[in-house]
Amino acid sequence: MKYAAIHQHRSVHSIARQCAVLGVSRSGYYAWLRRRETTSQRLAERAKRDAKVVELFEAKKRRYGSPRLREELEAEGMAMNRKTVAESMRPQGLRARAAKPFRHTTDSGHSLGVAPDVLAQDFSAKRPDEQWAGDTPTCARYKAGSTSR
Repeated sequence: MKYAAIHQHRSVHSIARQCAVLGVSRSGYYAWLRRRETTSQRLAERAKRDAKVVELFEAKKRRYGSPRLREELEAEGMAMNRKTVAESMRPQGLRARAAKPFRHTTDSGHSLGVAPDVLAQDFSAKRPDEQWAGDTPTCARYKAGSTSR
């Protein structure tokens, strides 16, 4: 690239002379120089944004997508568009997982009575085999002929 060569040899030869020899305009060289600086600033800002998106994504247990991450970023003072957050997440492979639904495992609305507390919460025993306590295990229910729920 001609502009990169000019930039590399700017301490040895004048910019004007190099531009004349290579057949490019001085204004073109300086425009390239400005674009290069803004591009590097943009890349630094993008890297900072990407790091913050990953940090929040992990802090929220990989459950938040771009809309909710955008709200979190805005609350922390980094205002940006939802599409910008999505554009940051996509190349990093960040995809939100759906939260598992809550499943009731106990039926508290039964008509059975509560067993009496014969120990009165006193679990100390004077000799072995004096007091026994137990509970029924919660067993998974399966469909007939199936090994999965």
